[in-house]
Amino acid sequence: MDEVELKVLKEKSKKGDSESSFALAKHFESIGKQHKSLHYYKKAGDKGHSKAQKILGMHFLSKTNPDYPKAVDWLTLASAQDEVEAMWELAWIYENGIGVLKDTKKANYWFSVAAEMCYPQAEYRLGVIYEEGHGVKQSDKKALHYYLRSARHGLIEGMYRVSLFMEKGRGIGRSVNEANYWKKKAITLDLERNRKRLESMKGNQDKKEGEAPIENEEKPSED
Repeated sequence: MDEVELKVLKEKSKKGDSESSFALAKHFESIGKQHKSLHYYKKAGDKGHSKAQKILGMHFLSKTNPDYPKAVDWLTLASAQDEVEAMWELAWIYENGIGVLKDTKKANYWFSVAAEMCYPQAEYRLGVIYEEGHGVKQSDKKALHYYLRSARHGLIEGMYRVSLFMEKGRGIGRSVNEANYWKKKAITLDLERNRKRLESMKGNQDKKEGEAPIENEEKPSED
């Protein structure tokens, strides 16, 4: 980004344009100027920019000394504007009592909203919640419903649970064929995921081995 573009964005930001503030935040973040980046994320967030609000929430949640009240405030604002990742984080905060009192009702609410937006991890988590009866009435039928949704959205863990439920006839009539279908699909994807992980690990190892070792110089003897 050249000086002319920066000047234009700064002028627009001063006039309250949230998209310009967000663009400046991303720019300063990309060149390592964290303080300026946060300044513009906050300007954008204060003007209702949902992605800036989500980023601010994650920042206050993950920093060395987390500020949980600020994290919850920003994530709540972002969640109210359908930022599904913010909903997911907010649900986990309430479910596990991370810097706040545990609140199963609020956790389940945000898991549910995220699931309705087809977020696979939230769909799977709702499956667990209904399977275990965590803050809701236990229901194998509802558990399978959400596990199946997560499986259809590509979540391997959901596929394994669907396979197990159908094999045992939990929440639905027993179906060995369906159980085998989901099990095979999960195994295939799991193997592919593990293969990619191993290739990535091997690539990193090869890179390290290719680096020239630093030779230790012998110190001259002191007489």
